[in-house]
Amino acid sequence: MKPVLPPPPVNPGDQGGTTTGGGGGSGLGRAELFLYARSRGGYNTEGKYVPPVDRPPGTAKYADIVKAVLKIYRPELPKSLRKLGATIDWWRVDSATVTYPQKAPDFSFSHFVDPVGTVTIDMDYPTEQISGSGPVEATAEFEEDWSVAGAPIWDMLTERMAPPPTEYPITATYKVTVHYHYYTEDGREDGEITIPGSVTAKLLVDSTGINIL
Repeated sequence: MKPVLPPPPVNPGDQGGTTTGGGGGSGLGRAELFLYARSRGGYNTEGKYVPPVDRPPGTAKYADIVKAVLKIYRPELPKSLRKLGATIDWWRVDSATVTYPQKAPDFSFSHFVDPVGTVTIDMDYPTEQISGSGPVEATAEFEEDWSVAGAPIWDMLTERMAPPPTEYPITATYKVTVHYHYYTEDGREDGEITIPGSVTAKLLVDSTGINIL
C-alpha cells in the first residue's frame, strides 16, 4: 500500500468519509465513517503514570488504539421500484467490516517500511429491523501498528528520518437488506433487496504515541 502525503491541513483529521454508492444502481446506499484514536497510557521514564489521551478526530500516532465508527443510513430503493410506488417497510444491517493497512513483516519501531496489503476485521452492529432513517452505528477497534510517520526517529538501516505526517485510507464495507411493498391491481406485493456500500476515510498518522514511555 502506497501512503499519501497530505497537504498542510487547517484542522487535520477533522472530517469523516462519506459515500453515496450502493448496489443495484448508484446513490442507493449512504454512510459516513469517522475515526477516533487514543493513546495506550503507561509509565514514563520517571515512573509516573501517563493516562490515555484522546487524539483529534481523524488522527493517530503509532501504537494508538483507533476506533472506527460507521454510521449507516436507510438506503434508497432503485428507480424501478420507486416508479412502482414502492415503500420501505424496514431495513437491517447484515454485515460490516473495516479495512486498514497491514504492518510490513520487517517493520519495526526504528526501521520504517511501508505497509504491505491490508487487514479486514468485522465490526459490531445492531441486527434488529429498523423502520426509521437511522443511522445505525457499526464500530470496531484496531491498533495503528504500521507507521511512525512524523516521528523524529532515525532509521540506521536506511539512514533516513521517518517520513513526514502521512494519511492512510481506512475503508468500511457494509450490506443492508431492505424490505419493501407496493400495490398492483392484484393487491399488495412484498419484496426484499440487498444493497452493498463502502466508504473510505483518511487517517493522519503524525508521530508516535510511545516515545514518552
